[in-house]
Amino acid sequence: ETSRTSGVRSGGGSGDSGGGGTTTETETEGSASGGLGGVWEIDLFGGNFRSRQAAWARARQQEALQREALRLTAAEIARSYVELRGAQRRLELARRSVDLLQQTADLVEQRVSTGLAPGLDRSRAEAALAAFAAEIGPLEAPIGRFSNALAFLLDGPPGALDALLGEPRPLPLVETGAPVGVPRNLLRRRPDIQAAELALVAATADVGVETADLYPRLTLPGSITLGVSNIGAEGPVVTSIVGAISALVSLPIYDGGTRQAEVTQAEERVIQAGLTYRRSLLDALNSVESALLNYSGSRDRMDALSRAVESNRQAVEQSRALYQGGVATFIDVLDGQRRDNVTLQELAV
Repeated sequence: ETSRTSGVRSGGGSGDSGGGGTTTETETEGSASGGLGGVWEIDLFGGNFRSRQAAWARARQQEALQREALRLTAAEIARSYVELRGAQRRLELARRSVDLLQQTADLVEQRVSTGLAPGLDRSRAEAALAAFAAEIGPLEAPIGRFSNALAFLLDGPPGALDALLGEPRPLPLVETGAPVGVPRNLLRRRPDIQAAELALVAATADVGVETADLYPRLTLPGSITLGVSNIGAEGPVVTSIVGAISALVSLPIYDGGTRQAEVTQAEERVIQAGLTYRRSLLDALNSVESALLNYSGSRDRMDALSRAVESNRQAVEQSRALYQGGVATFIDVLDGQRRDNVTLQELAV
């Protein structure tokens, strides 16, 4: 903005005193302008498209890796919780076996004191009771370890869950598991496989980006400018609009093979990503097949152990009754209780 001031002064003399008068005339005029410019690059060889594709694949890959981290954390929490409840169950069964053997030892003491059983039975009962009691200590240590592991996984200090998980409780029973379906469908749902596949997509797109750099680029820069002048002055306001557009071709010059080397590097990264994807796929397939076999085998094992536990419980009761009646020996009672304890511990695992 510019301003113009004109005036006429008349009078004579110097200093602050003098005669005469002053007349001043002021006129102000201004101008303003604004513009907008941009560049449009024509994607002749698909470099921009492949760049967007690579960015999309990498964004989805990070999302898949986040889901994989959540999956592994949830699986570790569930595994630690099951192991904690299993350790508490084994400890409870060990104490139950000690109490049952203590009752048997009391029965043996009565028979020995009345002369119905030899003192050897008392020694055997005391030895067996001490051996069963010695198993309690090693069963208590894993409980604290699993509880601390759960606290760590839930972002807590060691011992933070002792009050909450200290009381033994049974595991939640699941009548039917989730539908297994075809192992191929299980693999498609795994985030780690999805992440490896997206990494291969991004690496393939990078090859297209690097290949496009080997060829010329065509850009269309343009601008538009709006100008207004003679603002505030007498007379009409002058308005002008100026637009410009041009074409710019960028040609690759000799770079000593740098661009071609970058293409080769991108192709090698595709090979590496492909091998990583194949390895992840085979590892996942192996783990899924192994998990399905273990699942089937575990169900058969639990059914067999449940029948064994019931049979051993009946055998213990019968052997104690026969021993009390003088028909069976104390070895029969002790052997039945040992078998019952072993099957109960295996079923708890």
